[in-house]
Amino acid sequence: MNFSLLQWNIWINENPNNVVNFIKKFDADVVCLQEVSQNFKKIGNIDVPALIKEKLNYKSEYFIAHSWDTSSGVMTQGNMILSKFPILKHK
Repeated sequence: MNFSLLQWNIWINENPNNVVNFIKKFDADVVCLQEVSQNFKKIGNIDVPALIKEKLNYKSEYFIAHSWDTSSGVMTQGNMILSKFPILKHK
């Protein structure tokens, strides 16, 4: 079985729409993203994992690696896996 894999550290402040557009263009079977953020002020306090999941037709999981209290709420940074295949189990 052949499949394509995209691994990308988006450096926490990449425009989420750029990420979505690149993933659509590359059309990988499995995508692994690092430094995905939620509520990061520099990019408009966007819930990036939710936005990516909403705009792409992948199964996905988001895993928080770090969280901080900020004046606008809790900010998180973590890793996200997107897959065209079912995600049967995660830990």
